[in-house]
Amino acid sequence: MPNKNLKNKIYVNFLLLVVSFAIFYFFIYALYTGSGTFYNPEKGISELLTDKKDYTAALAVADSYNQKVIKTNSDYAQALNTLPIDKLNNVLPASSDPILAIYELSRIAARPESNLHLTSPRYIDDGDVQGLNKNYNTIAISFSVEGTYGQIKSFLKNLENSEKIFNVTNLDFSSSRDSRPGSALNYTITVETYYLKKQSN
Repeated sequence: MPNKNLKNKIYVNFLLLVVSFAIFYFFIYALYTGSGTFYNPEKGISELLTDKKDYTAALAVADSYNQKVIKTNSDYAQALNTLPIDKLNNVLPASSDPILAIYELSRIAARPESNLHLTSPRYIDDGDVQGLNKNYNTIAISFSVEGTYGQIKSFLKNLENSEKIFNVTNLDFSSSRDSRPGSALNYTITVETYYLKKQSN
């Protein structure tokens, strides 16, 4: 009788071992590798772990890119907040203002380096040429000054370095009443300056 019970236990243990091996081979192994005799899951655990690593790496790259985008937007907003708007408006005003342009020319001419006085300033025309693919228009101003070559040279240099853009389009000169070497000459100068073109709706 004891031998029979021992044999039964051996059979049961052996059966459990066989069942355990079968479960491992046909299901657990198949679940881990993704391929099995009777059970074929769409993806095994090992493949899913690899996918997880790939997804984690992709998320890290996406997060890094997102941080760069946020920083770029922040830098752009900060740059906009620190733009010298007044200077930009002076460089390219929103409307044509010949009086203001003549005043700026007079102010530049009166600087100590040149010490010139504008005479006969006049507004010539508006360079609003239709059909040109430009976002700005031009106005032309003509004026006369009397001075030496050195004074005119200093005036033109200050004009070049001014915040407002002036483009010299014409410069004529003639002798003054005093024609001695180094004496003053009469200059007639035409300049163009710019302003924003009104956008049509």
